[in-house]
Amino acid sequence: CACPLPGGGIALELPRPLGRAGESATAQVVFTATTDVGLCAEANVALLGWPTLCPGDVTGDCSKGATQATLSRVFSTLCALP
Repeated sequence: CACPLPGGGIALELPRPLGRAGESATAQVVFTATTDVGLCAEANVALLGWPTLCPGDVTGDCSKGATQATLSRVFSTLCALP
């Protein structure tokens, strides 16, 4: 397994979230136990400092929810069992 053990995690700085110059956000990734038989752990991402106002925003959250879900899936793929 290429993941930290459940309970471990990492934080990544995301420069220019949504193209905003001079701003940054943090992706906090926490690995948890999973019942998925193909994974040794599962990643859950929380975006901190994400913009709340976006021109033309149709989701009402500047795509925060969709971005968290996508990053969670991406990081979970590191946990795939051979």
